[in-house]
Amino acid sequence: ITNLSLASGCKLYILPNAEVTLDNNNNFTQSGIVISINSGGKLILNGNTEIGYFVKLLNKGTIEVANENSNIKVSSNGQLYNAGTINLTGTLSGENDKSFIDNYGTITAKNFLLNGNSSMTNAGNINITNQASITSTFAVWRNESGTFTAKNMEIYGTNLNSFNACKLIVTEYLNMYDCKLVVDAGAYVSCNTLSMNNTRIELGNEAIFKVSEKATYNYNAPTNGIYGTGTKYALLKLKEAALANGLSSTSENIISY
Repeated sequence: ITNLSLASGCKLYILPNAEVTLDNNNNFTQSGIVISINSGGKLILNGNTEIGYFVKLLNKGTIEVANENSNIKVSSNGQLYNAGTINLTGTLSGENDKSFIDNYGTITAKNFLLNGNSSMTNAGNINITNQASITSTFAVWRNESGTFTAKNMEIYGTNLNSFNACKLIVTEYLNMYDCKLVVDAGAYVSCNTLSMNNTRIELGNEAIFKVSEKATYNYNAPTNGIYGTGTKYALLKLKEAALANGLSSTSENIISY
């Protein structure tokens, strides 16, 4: 289909063993639109796609976006629910006005962005091959019971709503400034390098936080740093810890027991 126009309240169902290809850009922004891909169904998107204004994209089959310049943006109370497979060579983003991304299947994307007061909940597997970014005060990132993997990850914008209850794996750098990350009891975080500035990390009972190479600390107020918050020990494993820009500090700026 070269151009698909769906008016308010319209619904598109892709049934098992059916395949639909949408060329060009797709702006599904009329209130009440529902696009549902059944198990065994497939939707191919060859342009940028926006899901907004109470539109729902519900996937139990497969969504493919093969063009690296094409993205999926969820905005303005839009909802992306995935219990199937999404393969995206561009960017998946949640932007503004209580947009929701809920994953119970598998998502692969080049970049991932949470902006405004959007939210993401992951209970499946998400693999970001390049950059994951959480950039605003009210964005909510929750890795509930799945694995979230990224090459690089940044959390900033005075964000206090990042929560990991399972596995967060960053293969290169994890940069955090003006934010807080809660690592729940028994959860796991690993990265190659860590940079912290005005940031608080809370480790619950028996949580593990591993930095394979270097952890660099900039200014962290007395209430910031890395804290164990449970009644049982958590484990922080660092190969090297250093202060940025020649700052002087005490161990309390780095980790508190």
